[in-house]
Amino acid sequence: MGSARDSLWQIVYLIRQCANKEGFKALQVELESRNIMKQSVFSMFKGIADNSLMDYDRYGTSLPPAYNTLYHLAKIEDDRVFDTYIKEEKISPATKLEDAKRLVQESKGSSTVSVDTKRM
Repeated sequence: MGSARDSLWQIVYLIRQCANKEGFKALQVELESRNIMKQSVFSMFKGIADNSLMDYDRYGTSLPPAYNTLYHLAKIEDDRVFDTYIKEEKISPATKLEDAKRLVQESKGSSTVSVDTKRM
């Protein structure tokens, strides 16, 4: 551990572990009251944590290192689509926020998304 990426994933995993436990909401309020983490940022991390596809152990360094980009990618719920995006490197460390938003819209375009945009 030590990098910003590691810290990001550590927060995601901690939120996953604590999300349904007593005092979770109080933790969110306390973090904001101490100016450690704004409620909007906490909500983004929770959105990432709520999607099981957001798994550093599974996807390793294929995911972007920015929480706001991951938050949008977490809106992709179809694991086949997500896996295809990873394999085709549409999701990579270089994926920017605008790319993530576009991929989310593309993934919602159909239940069996054709990710070959060169033929579209």
